[in-house]
Amino acid sequence: MEEILASIRRIIADDRIAKAEVVPWQAPASMPENDDVLDLAEVAQPVPIDEPEIAFRKESIKDG
Repeated sequence: MEEILASIRRIIADDRIAKAEVVPWQAPASMPENDDVLDLAEVAQPVPIDEPEIAFRKESIKDG
């Protein structure tokens, strides 16, 4: 029984050491300036769209 408890204590101690060895947090790289971003709205040309004319017709609803 003592061996089991000692084994558990070693595992817990190893976990604490492993957590302490975690790489410290580093600040993320700086965000690019707006000049570095290609805004497609500034360079895109409007494209004309030919929409087909839709003719609606009345249909009678038949029961049954």
